[in-house]
Amino acid sequence: QIELLERLDLFNTAILIASGTVTFPPAIFVYIRILTLQEFKVQYITRLFVLNGMANFLIYVDNLAQKHFVDWPSTYFIYEWIRETPFPLFFRFLQDFSYCLMWQSTFYILLNRYLTLRVSGMMKRNERRFFLIATISSILIATIVAFPLFFSGFTYQEIIIDDGQIAHVSEYAEDHYLQIPGAYHKTFVSFATFVVSILLISKCKAVRDDIGSSNVKVKAEHGEITFINEKLIYLYRIYHYTLVQYTRNLYVGCFIPFFLALSTTAPFWVLMGFAHSLR
Repeated sequence: QIELLERLDLFNTAILIASGTVTFPPAIFVYIRILTLQEFKVQYITRLFVLNGMANFLIYVDNLAQKHFVDWPSTYFIYEWIRETPFPLFFRFLQDFSYCLMWQSTFYILLNRYLTLRVSGMMKRNERRFFLIATISSILIATIVAFPLFFSGFTYQEIIIDDGQIAHVSEYAEDHYLQIPGAYHKTFVSFATFVVSILLISKCKAVRDDIGSSNVKVKAEHGEITFINEKLIYLYRIYHYTLVQYTRNLYVGCFIPFFLALSTTAPFWVLMGFAHSLR
């Protein structure tokens, strides 16, 4: 059993490292180009995709640093040093901050696409204002929700694993209730996102049935991008918070990194697949 778990751990590590290496360097390059190229200057929806993509990048990095490598005996000395610094609290803050930012930006992207299909003229006049409100409120809400975790007492403690080697696991020293804002935020925003996604997909279907202009069809493709990305996020959420939390099965938990890699890297490639409709 131990040998099988070790192989699964190596497999998941390979998947995480490979998917991140293949995805995030070109993704960051694309995001920088979007933010700097003149042709994207007034395409504010693409900037919301950048915000969402950077949130996924933070989720990926934080999970590697905070969770994936922490129980490796080979990283014992690294986390022995880290636990004596403020880094554990920062990692815990970054976890909720990045997830909140991801959910907020996903919600605003879906809302933007729905309103664009619903009231195109109004959204065209207020696209910059919508972008500023979405960006500022997403970052502000994520910061407010995650900030209390700086006082959560989150740290790492030593454990002895089966072969006698020493590793670390995460531990809350006190104040578990400080996790509640993040949990409620994820639940509320994910539900709101789900509702908007249903409205959006219904509107996209109506647009598909319409014989409108090509511009309308492009807007429908924008809706498809966000809808697919949202389903990838829900796939990870359902796996992590339903199967893993309720079954408490060790083998089920071993595949969390795989779904994490899928939910954080696949959205960029979905976006690239529809890049022609964003120009």
